[in-house]
Amino acid sequence: MSQGYSGVEGNVFAGANDVDTMGWSADLEYNTWDATTTADGGWDDTGLATQKLSGTFDILYNKDKTPFGTLGLANGQVVAMKLYINKTDDVKLTGNGKITKLSLKGNLKEGRIVTCSFVNSGSWTLPT
Repeated sequence: MSQGYSGVEGNVFAGANDVDTMGWSADLEYNTWDATTTADGGWDDTGLATQKLSGTFDILYNKDKTPFGTLGLANGQVVAMKLYINKTDDVKLTGNGKITKLSLKGNLKEGRIVTCSFVNSGSWTLPT
């Protein structure tokens, strides 16, 4: 079982630096365990176990605020994140994300884009 979120409003901080997020997406997944018994009439049954939040955020490569230099984004770094679904109504996902991958996209009309992949580092607060 999983649930997806996405948006263009969001704040991701590397230390005290806002990384100027252009957009983001996140997937909430629930791990399950086998709860099948003979009382299930031949059907598999599962129970919910742990949760995992993973996703990506995009930033515009800025020579004065480079992801690899000034921002110090690197695999394994934990960054504070606020991912807004609706900033006006303060509907957001918040928590810490651990960077797992950095992808640089060049020769784009918009400029150079860096996509950062992340997984949760600890618990997150989800919109209700």
